[in-house]
Amino acid sequence: MSRIRLILIGLFAMFMLSGVATASAQAECPDAVPGEDVALCKNGVEQEGLFPFLSFKTPNTSSKLEVEAGPSITCQEALDHGTIHASNSSLLILLLLKFHGECLVTNTAETKANCEVAEPISTNEIHGSFDGDNPLLILFRPLTGNVFANVTINNKPGKTCIFKIAGAKVTGEQDCHWMDPESLLVLHLLLCPPGGSKLEFAGKKAFFELTEEVHLGPPFLGQTWGFYLS
Repeated sequence: MSRIRLILIGLFAMFMLSGVATASAQAECPDAVPGEDVALCKNGVEQEGLFPFLSFKTPNTSSKLEVEAGPSITCQEALDHGTIHASNSSLLILLLLKFHGECLVTNTAETKANCEVAEPISTNEIHGSFDGDNPLLILFRPLTGNVFANVTINNKPGKTCIFKIAGAKVTGEQDCHWMDPESLLVLHLLLCPPGGSKLEFAGKKAFFELTEEVHLGPPFLGQTWGFYLS
């Protein structure tokens, strides 16, 4: 199977997930022969076709954009959903993603009290690809241009926010990684650490952090899946 590509069409938002059970891990996809490409494996079989999925911010983890000499924006909830398009020549993911749920400017108690983040924070189309032949690593970047999203921070009524800005552009790219991608599980964790950020916010260096729980949606809800060398 050829190397996987991922396209994410997004809106950054937030949501909590509870009660999603994981299935037991399996050492390898029976149909996958280790090689230099990455394949989607579901229920132990290498896949072609369309596979809807859901992805939620992991409860009690950080969801944050931190800007050098600028605002630190933290949101409480996140949700995305889309479709994996698997074929013998490519694998695409189309994704809707939003951040919302009391997004705050958390630099100080004063910025929390004075600043209001316009919600939801929505992305442009984002393209993601596996890093070489490693099913652990994935790089996200805008599909066209270099703008991930536009962020607006307003004054709260009767207050003055030192970080007030309209339509600030978040640009660049972000490295993330899967936890245990070569295990057949109902739920996989996708981690985007600050150390993987090559981002700017209104021209200033920025760092993004997010942990998400990803599982297949109906009609594949509850089925096991993973990414394997093939």
